[in-house]
Amino acid sequence: MAFYSKHILPRLIDLAMKNPATTECRSQIVPRAVGRVLDVGIGSGLNLRFYSPRVTKLWGIDPSSELLEMARSKVNWKIRTGSNRTRPASRSPNS
Repeated sequence: MAFYSKHILPRLIDLAMKNPATTECRSQIVPRAVGRVLDVGIGSGLNLRFYSPRVTKLWGIDPSSELLEMARSKVNWKIRTGSNRTRPASRSPNS
């Protein structure tokens, strides 16, 4: 089970969330965010490309450290991973 949850499941989730309907929805909703934003269930970071410069601070949380690593590879921002159950990641283009 550990191999599946660490190597297979995160990639399946990422692939499933890349479907065209969900991507279209993201492209219409995410750019509306302004100021300080908490992305709950940030996953592999598929929302990241849709945030506008009007977002001044962005935090993302996800229970999967593997998905957070995938998100980390998509940005040059500071990302911290905590040791609690939700493993918070903090992203700020100004940090």
